[in-house]
Amino acid sequence: MVLERFRQEDLQWDVANKTFYKKQIANTSDQRGRSLQVQILENGSLVDVSGLSLSLSWQTKDKKHVGLDEFSVSSAEAGIFKIYYTTGMLSNMGELDANLVLIGQDFRLVSRTFEIEVESGINEGAIQSSDSFSTLQNALNKVVRIIDGTENVAVLENGSVDTMALADFAVTPPKISESTWSIINSQYALKGLDSDPTQGNILSLTNESVSNAVMEANGVITVSSGGFYFFRELMNDNLKVGDTISVAVKIIKDTANANIELEFRNSKQATDGYPKPLINAQNGWYILENITIPHDATDARIRIDNRRKTGETVIEKYVMQKSNVLRAEIIKDDIKELPKSKLKRQIKYRYPAKFKWKDNPLKDKIFTDGEGDFEVIGFDIEEYIPEGIAYYVDINNGDDSNSGKSLLQAFKTVGKAYSQPDATVIYLAEGIYDRANTLFGTTITKDLALIGLPGHDVIYSASSNSIFTKSTEFEYVYQATRGSIGSWVYDIKNKADLVKVNSPEVVNNTPGSYYFGDGTLYLRFVDDRVPQPDKSYLLSASGDIFKAQGGMDIYLQNVQFIGGNSPIHVQNTPDGLRPRVFGKDCTFRYSESTNNDVVMLQGTALSIFENCKAGKGQKDGFNYHWRNGTIPNAIEINCEGFDNGNPEDGNDQGSTIHDGGNVIRINGAYYGSDGANIADDSSSGTKDTHSLNLGCTGFEAHNETPTRAVNFDCYPLVTMWLDGCTGFGSPYNLSQRGSGKLYVRNSHFDGVYQLEEQEPATIY
Repeated sequence: MVLERFRQEDLQWDVANKTFYKKQIANTSDQRGRSLQVQILENGSLVDVSGLSLSLSWQTKDKKHVGLDEFSVSSAEAGIFKIYYTTGMLSNMGELDANLVLIGQDFRLVSRTFEIEVESGINEGAIQSSDSFSTLQNALNKVVRIIDGTENVAVLENGSVDTMALADFAVTPPKISESTWSIINSQYALKGLDSDPTQGNILSLTNESVSNAVMEANGVITVSSGGFYFFRELMNDNLKVGDTISVAVKIIKDTANANIELEFRNSKQATDGYPKPLINAQNGWYILENITIPHDATDARIRIDNRRKTGETVIEKYVMQKSNVLRAEIIKDDIKELPKSKLKRQIKYRYPAKFKWKDNPLKDKIFTDGEGDFEVIGFDIEEYIPEGIAYYVDINNGDDSNSGKSLLQAFKTVGKAYSQPDATVIYLAEGIYDRANTLFGTTITKDLALIGLPGHDVIYSASSNSIFTKSTEFEYVYQATRGSIGSWVYDIKNKADLVKVNSPEVVNNTPGSYYFGDGTLYLRFVDDRVPQPDKSYLLSASGDIFKAQGGMDIYLQNVQFIGGNSPIHVQNTPDGLRPRVFGKDCTFRYSESTNNDVVMLQGTALSIFENCKAGKGQKDGFNYHWRNGTIPNAIEINCEGFDNGNPEDGNDQGSTIHDGGNVIRINGAYYGSDGANIADDSSSGTKDTHSLNLGCTGFEAHNETPTRAVNFDCYPLVTMWLDGCTGFGSPYNLSQRGSGKLYVRNSHFDGVYQLEEQEPATIY
């Protein structure tokens, strides 16, 4: 078909909880124009989707228009579905909330929400067709094997949903059995919420009291001076006295200092002890959790009250949920972005009395607002750049016959710069430095700073080049002869891994894939471009691309380290020479060896990372170990450890310290581990490890053994503090193993709070 690839966007759905960050774009004037292609994968491998159906669920922000449009199967063997955006969807200009809905014979799976923006077209008056809502009716009728807790089969009654009325909120609850309600809850809008984030746990229809308050079309509520807004829930079959509830309100403006409260009332007055103020958590969220409904209550109310106050309060959303803790899906969009804004008030942080590493580089530089938010003020990691002579390297324009003393006289290779006897600082210009042009295979034994020039995109890689030619047998495949290939192929342009498949034929049918066999590498990029050495791809390889040993200072900034046994491996020496390591604005990606971590530090006296990422490793992301008598001390500020571990090992982390070491993590995000996201240990069995975690987030850990998939894991002989931390999307949030001591405050978790049959964590 003409311009097929030109009009197509591609998504890969490889784990149920995958987040699709990219916003999809459509246009009201499209007519069988833009398309969306989705490939279903199983742990990165192809899966046959024969017998499965995939639909695109969408709804406008105000919930007035919804749809469920079915994909067609492009390649069942490769797990590929395709859909052209329907006129029903395209008639709704603006931002839409969308989900993928995968349906099998005995299951139904809904993806995380992503956004589609329908832009204004050429003003020809798009007319909404019936292709969307008829598909919704058909899809709902298909899903008749939803199993409830009693193993009964819930069947939609004939006529349960009037699809045209559904676009205007008109779903009749009595016609839908309770166990079937979750099928359509994403299509059923509750006034004041921009989604139903609690998966069916909203308790009943809104019945609110309003005075001097206005609700905008997007659901935002503005309460003016002297006004109030009350959200009320009457006691009913789903909400009873004795039930446990949690509530949350998102405030985006409050010049009135409103009373934000929870109240229970009986038939005459407020019950004893109420109203109670909600707690200011973070990022505008006010919450109150684990509240038991009093025995005499006839209704529950969320109150935003500006009576006798001057100013304006703007409410973005509010939630009342039947649970003892709030599901973190409600607030995760706010906490995934690491908090970097100024605190509303600055209180110098006081370390826990038992924390042994108080005299650290951040002493008197950590501040809090007293409510769970933290910020580092007055610390400059660049003070640790070692002093010495600087040289310049430019992979694209340099020459090793130059002096290296300026960018115009830059060397071409990092090895040439390092070989200068007085070289201490090496500045790197933009480009892709492969193994032939780095310090691959060299053990660094002196002070060294490796710094990417400001604004330059610098990749420092273990990859080696191959010459690709167009396959004569397959239409979309390029191939190259190689002796071996490691565990990944990285698409630089699209910043994504290619999927490993099992034959050249499947590569030809699968954009964004590769196959290696009989000494030949076959690949196809998702956009079908020609592979260009040093420009479009990186190939995995073993070996050390940055290894240092001794008593030196290592400083790294603005560089992407990709591949090798470990992207960075630093260790001390048997004679007691202890290195220090500092990193700022760096990414460390992949470890080729199953025995190596991404950031692998052994016997380092001090390690500090700021705004750094460590991910896609065969083992841990950030790893700190005792070696030759040196106990590790580490600090991570605004760092991420993501998607680390392998199923064979099954116990890997986003960040971990061992052997009596000390670690401080501030405003970090750790997620997607095949094991615990954060796990601190004392492997030697004789030393007490201390772990202080402030404002950190853990989510989406996974493992075949669920008790290993923990957001924050405290092992024996470890003392761990969590302050202002958040966890969600993992089988367990907390684990306190054996003699480990876990202390928690100002923190919020969804799902299972802690591993069963353990001593409970201490609230401090």
